[in-house]
Amino acid sequence: MLKILRFPILPALFFMACTEEESSNLSFTRIFDDLDFHAVYRPVGVQQTIDGGFVILSGINQDNSDYQGIRVLKADNDGNIQFVQSLANTYVSPAPGLLEKDSMFYFFCMLESNFTAQIGTIDQDGNTTVPQPVDGNLSFPLAAAQDANNFILLGYDAVDNNSTLTIVGEDGSLVDGASYSIGAGNDADQLVLDHLISRDKKLPFFAGQSSSGRYYFNSIYNFGLSLVFTDLGGTPTGVLQGQFTDGGISSVFSHESGTFSLSGFQIEENFVRNNIAINESGIDSSIDFLDRDVPEIRTKGASKIVSLTLGNDTFTVVAAETESRQIALYFFDSDSALIATHYIGYINPFTLSEMIPTQDEGLAVLGTTYLAGRFERIFLNKISRQELGRILP
Repeated sequence: MLKILRFPILPALFFMACTEEESSNLSFTRIFDDLDFHAVYRPVGVQQTIDGGFVILSGINQDNSDYQGIRVLKADNDGNIQFVQSLANTYVSPAPGLLEKDSMFYFFCMLESNFTAQIGTIDQDGNTTVPQPVDGNLSFPLAAAQDANNFILLGYDAVDNNSTLTIVGEDGSLVDGASYSIGAGNDADQLVLDHLISRDKKLPFFAGQSSSGRYYFNSIYNFGLSLVFTDLGGTPTGVLQGQFTDGGISSVFSHESGTFSLSGFQIEENFVRNNIAINESGIDSSIDFLDRDVPEIRTKGASKIVSLTLGNDTFTVVAAETESRQIALYFFDSDSALIATHYIGYINPFTLSEMIPTQDEGLAVLGTTYLAGRFERIFLNKISRQELGRILP
């Protein structure tokens, strides 16, 4: 049974603001503080509502559990939190990816009692329904995305030691899916558990669909962190093989032209590539894309990539955590040239969770920062169209 706690933002939760001025058309940064000093937030998704506001999906630490509970925050178009909802503590570990379909928002999580995947919904006002089981007895949801009609769920099968990729309907029905061997003797159980529980041992699990129609996922496959392409058959069509967890791909964006933008790492080196070809039907190594090191990027730090349209111009934006604990935004033009860099963060460390284009041709960046160097809190940074005009040449 769902236990929803809905309460006004004060006094339990309040925000600290930094803004150009009080207007939804301009930039702002909101840091959502919590008077519970023991609260630790781990946001995993954000979507913009029809009224220009935001719905934020976050994990939050729980007493007597290693797994994070689930909290939903609803903000208005200036980033002011309107209310917060908490799900019953039986639902844990929200997977990265808050998905929009027909004006509803969908997310995946799991039951703590048996680790089975559940699908939940959030409406435009931030109201959450009871999560329902996903068909097929799927377990350990790690990341979610969507294709034109359904949702794409990356999971882990601890019984058969497989990475699973499943196409799921909005009602939780199983549309299609396949399993792929992690490799005998690979301690994937510990890797997955560390990923779900520990801030410092996160892995870049993600999934999606390329412009060719093939599905892809980034997970443990054949003994290493690999980007796997598949038609959902028993064998992948292509693999970009990593080096266990010491090298691999951190994020990918598939362009309509058939090319990709990506970020990745190899030991202590980091790379960003824009508008490049990836062989979806062969076996290659992620190290082949390491053309030059970007030393300011934090190795194994979070990274996100989006396409941004400003008027008649299209840009690719790569967000990555830096060694100085800021968030760097790298802007590439349609000719693949790096034309601008912008940084988010000051004084206290900032970490990256998600980045989305906004309705008014801006960007919204979601993550956490540490107040007083100790208390991990959600931040939402909106970069307006006007500010982007100043950032870009």
